[in-house]
Amino acid sequence: MNIPEAVAQYKLYNEAQTMIGITTIDFPSLTSLAAEISGAGIGGKITKAIVGMFDSMSVTFNIRAVTPDQFRLLHPGTHHLEAWAAVQVSENGRYAVRQHKVIIEGEFKTLTTGKHAAGETQDRSLEMEVLYYKEQYDGYDYIEIDKLNMMFVVEGRDILAEVRAAIG
Repeated sequence: MNIPEAVAQYKLYNEAQTMIGITTIDFPSLTSLAAEISGAGIGGKITKAIVGMFDSMSVTFNIRAVTPDQFRLLHPGTHHLEAWAAVQVSENGRYAVRQHKVIIEGEFKTLTTGKHAAGETQDRSLEMEVLYYKEQYDGYDYIEIDKLNMMFVVEGRDILAEVRAAIG
C-alpha cells in the first residue's frame, strides 16, 4: 500500500532562478464553467459542467518579507513559475520520495504589501491570474490547462480536441 504523507520540502522557480521568501503557495481551484439545463422532457433544472472550460483561476504566493523577486512579477505580461516539491510517501512501509511539480503561467493581479512589526514577518502576498496550469507527479503529466490555446489534457487525453476540430 502506498500512502502519501507530506510535502517534505519545495522550491519555487521563476524564469531565471529560485525564488526566496515564499512561505506557502495557495494553488488555484479548478472550477468548471456550468450551464443550467431545463426544459421539455427534463424534470427540473440540472447544472452541467461545460467540459474543459474553467472559471477564473488564481494562485497566491504568501511571502515572509519583501524581496526583489516579487517586484519582477509585477511587470506586464505572462510569467512562468514552477513549484517543485519532494513528497514523502510510505510504500509498503518503506520511506520513498516522489516529485510533484506544478507549472504555472500567469499575470500579476494583486500585491498585498503586508505590515512592519518588529521581530515579525511582513505577511505579504502576491496573487496572479493563471492562464496555464500543469501538474506532474513522479514524472507523469496528469493535468494540463492552457486557457489561451483552449487545451484541457487529463492523463494524456486531450479533452478539447473534438471541440477545437469542430470550430476549425
